[in-house]
Amino acid sequence: MSLLHLGLAVLVAVVSAVVVRLARRVALKKALLDIPNERSSHNQPVPRLGGAAFLPVVLLAVGR
Repeated sequence: MSLLHLGLAVLVAVVSAVVVRLARRVALKKALLDIPNERSSHNQPVPRLGGAAFLPVVLLAVGR
């Protein structure tokens, strides 16, 4: 793995973390929550939008 690839991986990780954190904040503020049911793997409501924030960052990095 070259230094360029390593730098890109670190950049994508940092940007993804920031964007997911912002999406979580928005989801909590707007009450965009996944309410658990009998098939859920969680017991408490959890914010949505994490994947919607993460995916575009990764796709931009892959499509560079």
